[in-house]
Amino acid sequence: MEELLFDRLQAYAREVYPMHMPGHKMGRISWMEDMHALDATEVPGLDHLLHEEGILGEAQRRVARICGADRTFFLVNGSTVGMLAALSASTRPGGEVLLARNCHQAVFNGAFLHRCIVHWCYPEQMDGLGIHGGILPEAVDKILREKPGIETVVVTSPTYEGVVSDIRGIARVVHGHGKVLVVDEAHGAHFVFGHGAPPSAISQGADLVVQSLHKTLPFFTQTALLHACGHRVDVDLVSRYLGIYQTSSPSYVFMAQMEKGMVRLDREKERFQEYAGHLERLRSGIEALEFGTLLGKRHQGFHGIQAVDLGKICLFTHAHLPNGAVLERFLRNQGVQLEMAGLGHVVAITSVADSREGFALLLQGLEKAKEFFKNSRGCAIMETGISGKEPFKQPVSTAPLTLFEAGTAPKRMCGLLEAEGSVSAAMVHVYPPGIPLLVPGERVEKKAIAILQECLESGLHVVGLEDGLLPVVAI
Repeated sequence: MEELLFDRLQAYAREVYPMHMPGHKMGRISWMEDMHALDATEVPGLDHLLHEEGILGEAQRRVARICGADRTFFLVNGSTVGMLAALSASTRPGGEVLLARNCHQAVFNGAFLHRCIVHWCYPEQMDGLGIHGGILPEAVDKILREKPGIETVVVTSPTYEGVVSDIRGIARVVHGHGKVLVVDEAHGAHFVFGHGAPPSAISQGADLVVQSLHKTLPFFTQTALLHACGHRVDVDLVSRYLGIYQTSSPSYVFMAQMEKGMVRLDREKERFQEYAGHLERLRSGIEALEFGTLLGKRHQGFHGIQAVDLGKICLFTHAHLPNGAVLERFLRNQGVQLEMAGLGHVVAITSVADSREGFALLLQGLEKAKEFFKNSRGCAIMETGISGKEPFKQPVSTAPLTLFEAGTAPKRMCGLLEAEGSVSAAMVHVYPPGIPLLVPGERVEKKAIAILQECLESGLHVVGLEDGLLPVVAI
């Protein structure tokens, strides 16, 4: 009999401890025992998400109070629809936007759909470590002075690796120019519960904040929230765009879990205190191994980093291993699956649902990895990797065409080595995390080609190429 997806998922849950999203960690915290009995539709008494007048309106207001927002919208199609609606509601069609260059692909897709003219703000680079730092308020200020037509600024904080930018400082700059600040806080939904977590952008002056509940809290995949704060964005327009981008048949299971889960977590804040203690011991144990560099408090105050989300275990491995994929594969064989592997680092996502035993499994796996890669067998594996390359650094490129122009223009396929100087017609990124290395409309630089080649040779999952070829604008 052919294997079903259901069977594969059951086997995976038995065999592996998930150091990845969703934050319920394969049901280790669950508030929804009989989901089929709750899977209803828009009948009298159950309200209508796109035109809520009763119980769903009350549920969203309850969650808004917990999070400290003026208005909260339930998202049943993930943070993606939240970012699409936020960008559309805060910017005129064809208007100018300032996007952090490390934004998620959903933001770029929103700019494409809304035909925005995009200006980039590049995050600081963490030299020698190969990930993005934070966005500096002064960098935003400089661009807004040079491009006064910009209407909306979009920043990702925290990043996939846990880097938090100075949102209060950025908000002060953005509002000083009379613009709107949208923060993609998809990886920071847990911030509202405190206990050592950085403050949420909701309390730092952002106008619209999007959070993925499922990434770092015990919620189903696709559950997310869009928060409106202040008066700078028309919330009725936000609601209108959500009605366009979201499904017209929302899951009542998702919506019920969002409300019930947030209420429970707000009442049971001792869970986060216990989690913080487990996390501190885990991080101390990893530091003591001296097997790579752990992103943490020591990095705050440098490279635009206002704070670090300590729940993200971002371990830089390039000094010990050829690439992060080598360590990810080793840990998978030890029964621990990480969230992602990059050229020079790996990321594990922890949550309040993680157990002390789960943290112990990760630490034991890293201890075994350190010993394994010290011996001759480990060295043989290392020799098959890519070594001697400098860590990732986002290449700065020009954009002769807008996202929409390049995305709808005639295309031709081009080999990577021949693509230098062409204009990309595709969004190319390593997934996860889905942060584009190439964006439609950008000129393809030699550095970008070199990074893509290294990613492919390292076995990372590169999205956007077609049979190894890059779609470029036919000129």
